[in-house]
Amino acid sequence: MRIQYCGGGCFTTNFRLFDVMVEPVLGYGAEVWAPELLCQDPLKNSCERVHLQALKWLFGVRKSAASCIVLAEAGRWPLALRWVKRLTRFYNGLVKAPSNSILKNAFIDNCQLKANPLPGSIPSVAQRCWAAQLQRAFSLFGVVISLEEPCELHVNQVCRRWKQWYLSKIQNVDESRTKIYKYVQQVRNGLPEKEYCAAACLTIPGFRSRQRLLQLRMGSHWLKEETGRWTHIKREERECKQCAGKEMNTVETVEHMVFKCPNYDDIRADFSCLDFSNNNLNEFLEQQQTQLGSFVKKCEEQHRVLNPPPPRRHRRRRAS
Repeated sequence: MRIQYCGGGCFTTNFRLFDVMVEPVLGYGAEVWAPELLCQDPLKNSCERVHLQALKWLFGVRKSAASCIVLAEAGRWPLALRWVKRLTRFYNGLVKAPSNSILKNAFIDNCQLKANPLPGSIPSVAQRCWAAQLQRAFSLFGVVISLEEPCELHVNQVCRRWKQWYLSKIQNVDESRTKIYKYVQQVRNGLPEKEYCAAACLTIPGFRSRQRLLQLRMGSHWLKEETGRWTHIKREERECKQCAGKEMNTVETVEHMVFKCPNYDDIRADFSCLDFSNNNLNEFLEQQQTQLGSFVKKCEEQHRVLNPPPPRRHRRRRAS
């Protein structure tokens, strides 16, 4: 199904529509099948792909935009966090179930299957039972589950541990992954957990201004720093075309366009309400969002004028 975009300032409504109409379908029965997926990358399962596809469509960014960046801009966690919460509650229900219930007996047998595999069974089969997968999944983010003596878990603490584990993977990303590293360190100032919320630019009413600013923040933009990846140009060779002609060899980055490139001097002059004196991208992007969106939109238009696409070659039709 497709969620219709509700217009500027209504992202909360769109997110709510997804949570009410789509997520319950994607997560149906997660208590049974989620442990296996939680042992894998939380951004690469088929359910999360649907979530990310909806967000990228709403934001108007390319499908190649980094998944963790898209979620961070929306202030949303991967669907795996909801599965962790549901699984913890389900597990607690099993622990508290009456000792004479069928559900409790099934749970105990499942826990014992790992410790005492059936005679003649393949060892890996015991590792794939529900209890063993749950134990392995939760151990990834530091939650210990004892199958010998199961005890209740604190739901909020478990969810907090998972958030910390997920964020640490993004915060500690290697510098070689330039786009994510730059977003975390320069755009989101380290991305601390207390500041993991929707970007302020989502409140910009104009779609095109909001879209251009989102593209700039997420590294999914029109500058050579990004487009040079597509043709495998070395980063140091992704130069600003106009500045290279003036013997000012510099990589065409967001900072170059915003603060330094002389081709955008007139646009900077038109936006005297914005402070261009501090070359700090994080502080620059925290200024008045509507003005920022308009500025970036003007820059993108200027970039298209300065870098027109090559003419298309029309194929001749064969004579019938």
